[in-house]
Amino acid sequence: MTQTTELRGPLDADAARFLERFAAALTFPLADNADLAATDAYLAGERSRLTMTPGATLLGPDALAVTTEDHVIAEGVRVRSYRPAGAADQPRPVALYLHGGGWVSGSIELHDSTCRILAADGGLVVFSVGYRLAPEYPYPAPLDDCDRALQWVRCVAGERFGADPRRLAVVGTSSGGNLAAALALRARDRAESEIAAQVLIYPALDAGMTGASYQPEVNGRDYFISAPHMRWYWQQYGDAPTDPYFSPLAATDLTGLPPTVLVSAEFDLLRDDAIEYERRLLAVGVPVRRRHYQQIHGFLTLMDDIGAAQGEVASLARLTGSILADLGISGEVAAARPAIDVTRQIEPGTRARLDRLARWDTTSVESIRWTYRVVHPAPVPPHPRVRRSDETIPGTDGRSDVKVRWYRPVGAEGLRPGLVYFHGGAYIMGTLEENDDRLDLMADELGCAIVSVGWRVAPEHPYPDGLDDAETVWRHVAGDPAALGLDGDRLVIGGSSAGAGLATAACLRLKDEPIPQPALQLLIYPMLDDREVTPSIRALAGGPGHWGLWHLRAQRLAWQAYHRAITDGDVPPTAAPARASAEDLRGVPPAFIGIGDVDAYVDENVRYAATLAEAGVSVELHVYPGVIHGGFVARPATPRTEQFLRDAYAALASVFNPVL
Repeated sequence: MTQTTELRGPLDADAARFLERFAAALTFPLADNADLAATDAYLAGERSRLTMTPGATLLGPDALAVTTEDHVIAEGVRVRSYRPAGAADQPRPVALYLHGGGWVSGSIELHDSTCRILAADGGLVVFSVGYRLAPEYPYPAPLDDCDRALQWVRCVAGERFGADPRRLAVVGTSSGGNLAAALALRARDRAESEIAAQVLIYPALDAGMTGASYQPEVNGRDYFISAPHMRWYWQQYGDAPTDPYFSPLAATDLTGLPPTVLVSAEFDLLRDDAIEYERRLLAVGVPVRRRHYQQIHGFLTLMDDIGAAQGEVASLARLTGSILADLGISGEVAAARPAIDVTRQIEPGTRARLDRLARWDTTSVESIRWTYRVVHPAPVPPHPRVRRSDETIPGTDGRSDVKVRWYRPVGAEGLRPGLVYFHGGAYIMGTLEENDDRLDLMADELGCAIVSVGWRVAPEHPYPDGLDDAETVWRHVAGDPAALGLDGDRLVIGGSSAGAGLATAACLRLKDEPIPQPALQLLIYPMLDDREVTPSIRALAGGPGHWGLWHLRAQRLAWQAYHRAITDGDVPPTAAPARASAEDLRGVPPAFIGIGDVDAYVDENVRYAATLAEAGVSVELHVYPGVIHGGFVARPATPRTEQFLRDAYAALASVFNPVL
């Protein structure tokens, strides 16, 4: 148990009056053995209380010179951006703000005033994250949502907000402080320089609740939250007390963490979490500034009741801004992140598999194709419950015929949902046969019919030949779905890698055509951008982040082959969908995008998701830690690739079985 030498001192007078006024509302009524109904009732009340808590009154849109905008970056995950008015001498630093609420409540709206002050007084571009809440979404879902927001901000802050994502502080209050500390640990363990500073405001860091301030004889009485109350919060969040991403004080190694600001309150049972974390950080040489107040937990959001709160938030904003400004990072904002050190990130099972694979010969298109054939698995016999059949769809308007392969569940009756699927292969390779195992399983497990498209590949058939094939097949399927045994209201278009890029291009081309549109785009790590502008693509040049299976020169050869017939240099969005603007994308179908965070295409995928959201298109983005390109394999062998498959199935099921 950690003991402290902090002087008790007097409680702030405004805080004392607040406690007197709201003592009854702040009482925790549940015993450890509370039944489910009582727990659910209390949870509902907790969410209501932390929506209406005095002090949550917004400053209002005209109170500070700050521009706000809401963004949906994934299913159930929202981000609100705050930009201070006026010009800046250089791109502004960034704050990723994670709200408190015991992981079960709280919202962007509750912390709106705090974020406005951070932006205005700190000169920061602030991104406040509306992550999913426990217990419906327990650990690690809230942390994964915050990580997803971090990746999104890192990719779009420079282009869309004139900010510098290399000077990014993660800021969190209470349970948000827990998420901020965990996110900094996770980013450090990925060997990525994503977080330049962490600001932890009365953070919850110890799931074991071992600090002296948790004890009644030390804390004296309940100040806003009690020990049983805090224990209940942890129970709703999860049960992983030795996992440092769950309970950061469980971390045995704090080296390499960014400069830290810690805020502690004397009359707060979480006080010793901050004090102990400061001690451990200082012991390994991490710079720490701690600010201690004669206050209660949560006082910085109680601006209507505690007179000092707004001024203290402004002071913290200036301190955070000065720390980030003093970093003195030079160079273009586009160089936002060094190459990823993949060997320290990928899932162990994936790494073992990679070590057995042949290295790519990327000398030419033919050598790439040869290596692709070597590493590709042998064909598999049909699944016993799936019927495969090959067909040639006649071309129209002078276009070529297109070979397809159907996968239909045996014995299926009535109109089935359908998926039009495009194989991968960097636009220069790939066959119908390579997806037999995956598509057999999908047809059987989801009860759908799948048509896999044998689209023509470059350089023999450059853009727009493959896209013409995609359009031919979609028009054939959507034109008279009932004749094919399909339900026209439950048709999805999708693919993997270049095939997913082709699916996005088909949606762009067809969105204004008078034909039925897909209900969903299923985009598995799509290949979207030919411009070599993202850090994750530049990692393919070699060095850290490059493990030998693909290379920037291969990426370049593939795009050059695909764009061979574009002679004027004006590449349209249908030839490289990442070039599409929000206006171009307005009206395309909803999208599911899944990709690993060690995939070279991760940055362009996150940017594309952001542009879809800007266009008002519903997009569900999943970024899976440690999953490489090709992680959506026929039979996933690692926990995160299995999660990838479950999420993709869930997205399809939302269309195929909408009543469920």
